[in-house]
Amino acid sequence: MASSKYSEEALEKLNDLRTQIDNDTLDLIARLSAWRYCLAWLSSFSRVVSKGNGLEDIQLNIAQRNQFAFSYNRSKSEHFGIIIQTPDYFWMRDIKIQSATILEDGVVLFLSELKTNGFYVAGLAIKIPFAETHREILKDAKLKAKHLWLIRMDNKNGNLTFNEIHRQSIPITDKPYKSVKGKKRSF
Repeated sequence: MASSKYSEEALEKLNDLRTQIDNDTLDLIARLSAWRYCLAWLSSFSRVVSKGNGLEDIQLNIAQRNQFAFSYNRSKSEHFGIIIQTPDYFWMRDIKIQSATILEDGVVLFLSELKTNGFYVAGLAIKIPFAETHREILKDAKLKAKHLWLIRMDNKNGNLTFNEIHRQSIPITDKPYKSVKGKKRSF
């Protein structure tokens, strides 16, 4: 049997490093793709988003807001779900939401910055406003909800089907993600 000049342990470490690089590369590609779809989606409506006036950088307009709904079960009050149609679900899942804040008139999602060697996309705070009729539910959720779930919805033959729940632990907090606000935006 021919002996290798590299130890078994060194080869195993090299293989682990290669696996980690592969995984990091796939994650980066997914996040870049998610940012690309996010920006394309934000600019795809005839009415542009409005500049934010509170915690958010931008606020979705009515047409964009209508792409979302929410789910909040008062008996399981720690979880708040954003219901998303399938085409938008994948970029929302992959973009890495740092945290969320529930307000009386909507939800603010704080998207993580994307930083890698020589490439940077600043974080972004997007507000999804909800109708006045939901104010009481949102007040209750603001006090009790701790985690945000993303829920994928399809409309098949006139029936709403909930296909996937992404239970990534996205914290809901009253203290917004500080590094999002105040930084220069670079896209």
